Amino acid sequence: MAGQLYLGLDGGGTSTNAACLDDTGRLVFQGSGGPGNVATANIEELLASIAEATQGCPACVSVAACLAGATAARTPNLEDEVSAMFPCAKVLVRPDWAAPLYASAEESAAVVIAGTGSAVCSKRNGQERVTLGGGALVGDLGSALDVARRYLGALLVCGHDPAEPVGSALGESFGTQNPREVASRWREPRFIQMLAACANSVAESNDPLATRAVDGAMDALAHAAQVHLDAIGHPGGNTVVESAGGLWGASPKFMERFRWALSVTGEGTVHRHYVVKPLAVTPAEGAARLAQWSFHGN
Repeated sequence: MAGQLYLGLDGGGTSTNAACLDDTGRLVFQGSGGPGNVATANIEELLASIAEATQGCPACVSVAACLAGATAARTPNLEDEVSAMFPCAKVLVRPDWAAPLYASAEESAAVVIAGTGSAVCSKRNGQERVTLGGGALVGDLGSALDVARRYLGALLVCGHDPAEPVGSALGESFGTQNPREVASRWREPRFIQMLAACANSVAESNDPLATRAVDGAMDALAHAAQVHLDAIGHPGGNTVVESAGGLWGASPKFMERFRWALSVTGEGTVHRHYVVKPLAVTPAEGAARLAQWSFHGN
């Protein structure tokens, strides 16, 4: 173990992952805990998840907690609450997209995140930029929630029952396969997570409506990525895009459609040859890199 230690936390709708790095970037600790979404977990649950994820972690000089739903307006005292857990450390609280951003390689033009929510983010000349990430109501195109929501909406329009395996997935999450009854429960605290959990079954269904839902969501995400690269002035040519988030591992159909849509979207005024690959290190390690970067005054 070399010198000082830096702790990163990556909190999402289903879990909170922790990683501790030393000065050389060597991983010295990993842990996991319960949900880390500020928008859906109360402060007691959130702190319990962090405590579970960091149990046994050695003392660190800096902590970066990258948590879904973390905004200054929503959680003005969250940094103080997390700081109380690590009284000897410098603590920084950021939104969850910051973790995969700081896990990305130098050559990467952008990171495309697709889990329960979605975002496209980049760091260019020291400036961070994020596209999407607006939450369930106004953003998160191409997310697991978006996929399942599109299919549920199509069922309501057509008056169809869900095809398998979606029907079984809805029944397991909601206790009913009736699309209208599922939609009526949108006020429940975990509705977003329960519906998003059905995205994999949508991708595996042979229902044309399900295929259309997957294609529409991935096309929208690819378009958002192209708009993001245009906005940051990416010059074109070979373009490395890294992927992060649970949706990509849920079914190969998501990445297949995204790659296709990205290549088609890229046929505009700026020609880009896309190379899409997963992050080489975990988002929690990216958060630890952010903790180190913050500690040294950057």
